Amino acid sequence: MLPRAIYSDIGSLAPGSPHFAISLSIYINKDGTVLYFHPKFGSSFDRTMVTNKAKLSYDLADRIIRDDRTSPQVQQILSDPERYNILQQALLDLQLVMKNRQTLRGTLQQTNQDDKDSISAQLVEETMLISHAVIPHYITAVKDGAEDYLKEYMEKEKIEKEERRRKQKEEKEKKAQAKKEAKEKRELA
Repeated sequence: MLPRAIYSDIGSLAPGSPHFAISLSIYINKDGTVLYFHPKFGSSFDRTMVTNKAKLSYDLADRIIRDDRTSPQVQQILSDPERYNILQQALLDLQLVMKNRQTLRGTLQQTNQDDKDSISAQLVEETMLISHAVIPHYITAVKDGAEDYLKEYMEKEKIEKEERRRKQKEEKEKKAQAKKEAKEKRELA
């Protein structure tokens, strides 16, 4: 058992106060594909300061996802409608990404009997699966000299960004030319 000073203060997840953490950013697109989890793509373990906005139990998170406004805890969050809407949208977005991810993997839904109806428990489970799959790759990449990969990636990104800008500029110029020609035709007619 940890000392009270750690679990009630330093290691606490209590909302509203900042806490030190070590974070790993993992980028996942809306269809559930893990895009970046490797140092060469800019992901890294970082020492961060986090401030939790809410303390959610599985039951409370499930109620917010279902928009069940009957519980006192949901009523308390509803006292700040903007916060409620942001929280609900984040949970719904995460739910969609995780469903897509499970479909992408062809996963059969296997959850604990106690949590079979808990959407939020499934979200936590899927998030843990992702982190457990990603972290070994990350550590291996760091060990294998990710700095070189990062430089290569950044250079490639720079070139691709310049190419996208060039194409956008050409497209803009074409549209402006087409507008100019259309205007000239109208004036001649």
